[in-house]
Parts: sequence; structure tokens; C-alpha cells
Amino acid sequence: MRFRRVGTHDPDALELPREVQPIQFAKHSPLKRLNLLLDIIKQHRPKILHDYVTRLQKRYDDLTKIDLVKAKSIDVSELIVEFDHLKEFPILAERNLSYYLEMLQPSDSSDWRSETIEVTQRNQLRAVLCPKYLNIKVLTETMDRREAIELYKTYHDEFMRHGRSSSEDRYETLNDFSARWDHEDDDSNRGLIRIISDVEDGKLYLRKDTCLWADAIEDLDDQELKYYVCCYGDFESARLANKHFVLTMERTIIEGHPYCDSVFHDTRINQDLSHPSDDFFARMEPE
Repeated sequence: MRFRRVGTHDPDALELPREVQPIQFAKHSPLKRLNLLLDIIKQHRPKILHDYVTRLQKRYDDLTKIDLVKAKSIDVSELIVEFDHLKEFPILAERNLSYYLEMLQPSDSSDWRSETIEVTQRNQLRAVLCPKYLNIKVLTETMDRREAIELYKTYHDEFMRHGRSSSEDRYETLNDFSARWDHEDDDSNRGLIRIISDVEDGKLYLRKDTCLWADAIEDLDDQELKYYVCCYGDFESARLANKHFVLTMERTIIEGHPYCDSVFHDTRINQDLSHPSDDFFARMEPE
């Protein structure tokens, strides 16, 4: 089996500039995510909803040093007009937005409320991942931890499927799926190193040697919850790429392993979903 290496090593990748429109992105990520999570809680565990909102709101407050929502007179009601559950808890929406902006750290010298601005890749990632981590962290403190994780998984699957047709296959074959990594722009993906196999017998092997997501939130202490925030979505992403694709993954950087070991299986060709040993991935080397 042949392997190829893709990606560019860059120890300063997290300090690279990234463009973002802070308020528009807030609507499409942290606010939208929180609204759906409240919906899932309301459906499955309605009795804990108010307790969860109270706890989460306090945690946002405790971790936000500067309330940019108040400082910049941002009208949050305009941002949540489509989010029925956040409209029920507008103060929570304000605290969520303030915490997100705290992580993003937009410059005070630009009109970031309406313009696209530059932030570091570290801050861009933290603005996405830290609110997600806090949402699940507080959920585990509000109800049984294992039940909270299952509820979070239900929410996460629904978020990823939202707006996408379950019958839509973005990639016809694993070769098509694999080729996307060969055409990524090196500048926009600096710091990401992958070892990728040829497709054989309906299987594609992928070893991720770096993870900028893990690096961006290394200060967060709960490895299991970081896994669900950063890695759990990979399984649904495989299914969304093609309904016949199944991902298996047993070891991840976020959990302390030197690399992530992934196998993408095309079940039309091979229904054996057995996962190779750690030694197999350790010996994956490009020609």
C-alpha cells in the first residue's frame, strides 16, 4: 500500500491572520448552535432547561472580562430574531455573544460590527470551540454526565444535518473524497500534516499528525469533552460526504495520542469495519 504526505509544517500556524465578519459569524455559529442545543434539551430533558440556562449564563459571566456587547451597544434582539429558544432567554444570548467576542478578541480600531476584520487563527478557532466546550461542560454539570454526552451527540448530529439533504452524496467514491486534500491551498492550511493511503478494497487510511484545534484549546482541561467538541463531528461528516461512507477512529491527538487514526470505509465495496492496530498507523510513511 502506498502513502502520500500532504500539508505544510508551520509552528506559527495559529498566529496566521484569518478574515471573519464577527457579528454575521456569531449568528451562524455560536448563537445558532446554542439555540439548537436549547431546542434539543427542551425536547428530551425539559425539566433541566431553566437550571441549565442559569448555570450557563453564570459561567459566561465568570469567564468574560470585557462585555463588548454592552460596550459597543450591540442590539442582540436583532441577531436572534430567527432563534425562538434564544428569544425566550435573551440575556443568555447576550452572554453567549459576549463570551464569543472575548475569545475572538476583535481589534477596537476597526468597525468590526459591520466589516470583515483580521484575527489570528488561534482566536478564530477559540471563538468557535470554547463556547461549544462550555455548552457541553455545563450540561454535564447540570445532569448525569453520560446522559449529557448522549444528549450533546444528538444535538451535534442534528446541527450537522440541518439544511443538508440526507440523500445528497458530495463525493461518489473514496478516491474523489481523498483527492480533496491534494487540492487544498497550502497557505490556508499551513500547519496541517496528513499521511494518506491509496484506496484499497473500499478503505482509505488517514493519519493526522497535527491538529490546530487541539493546539488552540490546550488550556481546556476535560479531554473527553474536547473530543466531542472537536472530533465527534467527523463521523457525521463522513456520512454526509456519502451515505455509504463510514468512519472508524480510535485514537486522537485531542485525547493525548501522537496522531489521529482514521479509516474511511465504503460499505458498498467492503462491509468489514475492523480498525487496524496502532502499529499499522505508526508505520504509515510516504514514499
